[in-house]
Amino acid sequence: MPQDVLCVVTCVCVCCGAHDGSCVHRAISLCYTMLLSRHIENDRRAPELYGSFWFNSKPLTLRSMQGDVVLLFFWDHTSISSLRILKHINRLHEQYGSIGLRVIGVQVSEYALIRDPVKKEEIIKSYGIKFPIVADDEHRIADSYRIGPLPIVVLIAPSGDIYDTQEPKGSISRLERSVQYLMRQAGYFGELPFVEYTDYPSRDFSVGMITPDFDLGYIRGSLGNSEGYSPELPAEYHDPEVYVDGKFYAEGVWIAGRTSFAFAGESPGYLLFSYTGNDVGIVIGNENGVDTVAVTVDGSPIEAGLWGSDIRLDDAGSTVVRSGLLRSQHLISSRAVSSHIVKLIPKRSGTTFYGVAFVPFEPISEADKASFRNN
Repeated sequence: MPQDVLCVVTCVCVCCGAHDGSCVHRAISLCYTMLLSRHIENDRRAPELYGSFWFNSKPLTLRSMQGDVVLLFFWDHTSISSLRILKHINRLHEQYGSIGLRVIGVQVSEYALIRDPVKKEEIIKSYGIKFPIVADDEHRIADSYRIGPLPIVVLIAPSGDIYDTQEPKGSISRLERSVQYLMRQAGYFGELPFVEYTDYPSRDFSVGMITPDFDLGYIRGSLGNSEGYSPELPAEYHDPEVYVDGKFYAEGVWIAGRTSFAFAGESPGYLLFSYTGNDVGIVIGNENGVDTVAVTVDGSPIEAGLWGSDIRLDDAGSTVVRSGLLRSQHLISSRAVSSHIVKLIPKRSGTTFYGVAFVPFEPISEADKASFRNN
């Protein structure tokens, strides 16, 4: 009999005065309840951070940070949703870092193209990130925390246990209030910043108001051409000139990868899609060099008032984005929901598209006081 079980049985028998084993069943039941509670408690312990590379810091361990509040930000720069809230995570680091909050970014790379540490460091610097970043190329950290779609924040209490797992894109206010609660639990009794409401408006895809985000690769992609995917092979596509929201269409020769759709450059070509929404962002890159990709809306250059942050005007008067290092590009910025057709016209072979999103990069309104976890 296991030592823990024997101990409980002995104690119960002594307490009740029985020596004939009549209370053994009750003792074993109690023992297994204790062991189950111990397992549940241990299961809340935050797994260590065994990553590929560290940036902005030497390698850190959660054990060395026990006693502090730790915020793990699971993200990737090719996740448009991650980039929408990155500035809020930066702000939390700036406001609370000096009083005990430890912010650590866990970069979960989905695409092999960005696993080069030199490129990663360039990306991190380009976004002005100051907090430590650990690269999770093999998804060891993400798997140990059971992380699904990005971005996700995991809050770790001073005890080293997982306090909560949140989708910060739903409620920045809730996240900050949780941080403040844990700061108090850690023993900080100074003044804390006033929490402003920075929650994103609700997105009800079920009523068809905003087109859902979609991918372009053959694993989860939404290709609308009748030719269908030809995985990993060059294939010629023809624009059907009839479009459905939530799908993309190709003209010319393209190569479909698992998570991507790459221009083969053998003839003029383009991608297009119709959508209903606010902003348009797309993940794009070209490992062979820099490409200038023309972007049109409803057959014309993007109106000046609707330019996303990455749109530029070339010498010919076309609205363009520059595709080089794999990253998200912000094409259209609109405070109103509207319907349009976007066309993307690459010039160089190897220009590769990964995913598209149609909701604002910033909150439309901060006046709507969405519900939050009241700590």
